[in-house]
Amino acid sequence: VAEGTTPEYNGATPVKDEDDYYTYTFAGWSPEIAAVTGDVEYTATFDATAKFEEGYYLVGTFNNWTFTASDKLAANPATEGEYMITQVPLTSTDGFKVVYAKPGEDFVWYPDGVDNNISVENNDKYNIYFNPDGVAD
Repeated sequence: VAEGTTPEYNGATPVKDEDDYYTYTFAGWSPEIAAVTGDVEYTATFDATAKFEEGYYLVGTFNNWTFTASDKLAANPATEGEYMITQVPLTSTDGFKVVYAKPGEDFVWYPDGVDNNISVENNDKYNIYFNPDGVAD
């Protein structure tokens, strides 16, 4: 590109693959494209959009150990430090846990470890109450 002219990019819109925490949208170039005054390397930049909000989620065999906004526990207004989710349909063959998820950080599982899922005896809808400190106020 001749000095004093502004370069143009005519290729496909740059993409960045999503990861476990974010999807990405092309935002522009860094540095901003300007008239040529010398050698410069442009790098595509991307805006990140979190796939989920920070919080506690109910996961298990019933949702293939993944979660959506509908699996998020809400603060229990009756008990400080406690979270809850109501009317969860569970079967006696379901195993489940609570996971603390924050975009960009490793998940924290309650209870931690493997082969220690929580289960119920009967097929029914359940209200699940959870305190990350392990005790109710």
